[in-house]
Amino acid sequence: MADSTAAGIPDDAFGVALEAGELHRAAEDATGLADWGSDDSYLAGLDALIRSADRSALSDEGRRQLREQLLGVLSTRLRLVEDERRSPEVLELDVGAPIILIGLARTGTTILLELISLDPALRAPLEWEVGAPWPAPEVATFQTDPRIARRQQAIDRLLATAHGERRCQLTVWHSWRCTSRRRATGRSTA
Repeated sequence: MADSTAAGIPDDAFGVALEAGELHRAAEDATGLADWGSDDSYLAGLDALIRSADRSALSDEGRRQLREQLLGVLSTRLRLVEDERRSPEVLELDVGAPIILIGLARTGTTILLELISLDPALRAPLEWEVGAPWPAPEVATFQTDPRIARRQQAIDRLLATAHGERRCQLTVWHSWRCTSRRRATGRSTA
């Protein structure tokens, strides 16, 4: 797992440490869970992101925000693995033929998702569900789930600093394949 020392950077080079082992332990402490599942392919993306952050000129605040985001994603992974352990039948559910949209930034994927979501026969994930997928939403609180207000506050903060950049990378954030440098590091690509 990546850490600053392995990258040749002294431990005290940053005020906010980003180390994969420590992040895993913090997520375990936060959730009370420790089963990461059998698929460890996410580790390559996590390690690459930590190395990238260590090579960048992120401020301590940028590193703090990134650490908070990483802890959230790792905690979600632990909870989803636990849900799968408790209810393995969920893996057998038929979801039909899902429509998966992928594309480079600024190629129209967001507007295509919005157009597809207008079809009453389809169900597109809402912004708050993508950003906070656990626990699964309940029908009774679908319009009042407290994650909606928390997600809106996060989006408002992002938009205040992102100069209008869209939030379409959120759907790949949990797979550790986010290509947006600003989303991953809080810095402009310029």
